[in-house]
Amino acid sequence: MAAVGCAKDADEATRTYPLPHELCGTQIDRESFDPVFPPGDTLETDAHITETTDKNTTATHNCVVTVDGSRAFSLSSIPATQADGVEDYISERGFTLDTDNPEYRSTGSYEIFTWPHIAVGFSNCTESQLGNSGVGFIIDIGEEQKLKDIESLSAALESYMDGRISQIGPESCTFT
Repeated sequence: MAAVGCAKDADEATRTYPLPHELCGTQIDRESFDPVFPPGDTLETDAHITETTDKNTTATHNCVVTVDGSRAFSLSSIPATQADGVEDYISERGFTLDTDNPEYRSTGSYEIFTWPHIAVGFSNCTESQLGNSGVGFIIDIGEEQKLKDIESLSAALESYMDGRISQIGPESCTFT
């Protein structure tokens, strides 16, 4: 008698590293990030973040995530000085992204534009000692790694934004 099962193909790549609860010094929702993590055995991060004297962080944060030595994706948060929303932030930073056709998501606190390989989010500052108008957030998986379900990229960025916003000190930006 033959048994029919749902066995994986021998060539199908698997992910053997555990999904983290914290990524690049930032608490994340593992479920939101699950589709973004590629198959492989070893996850490593290279984060650049500056703590302030009161154990908060500045608004600038850059991190590259690698799996088995290859770049999987990058995360960053960067302050804005003139922007009032995600489209203004994209323009202020000089990104060459087509803002006519992204998927748009608004959570009330911030906006997110998403394409198949990158998501850009923005949250306004209600107050900033440094003159920041807001903070932009980016997850970039690279054009060669485009996701079919871009909503999952947006959800991953939203999780990252939630974690980063709670770390950014009031001198950089106070959020609503």
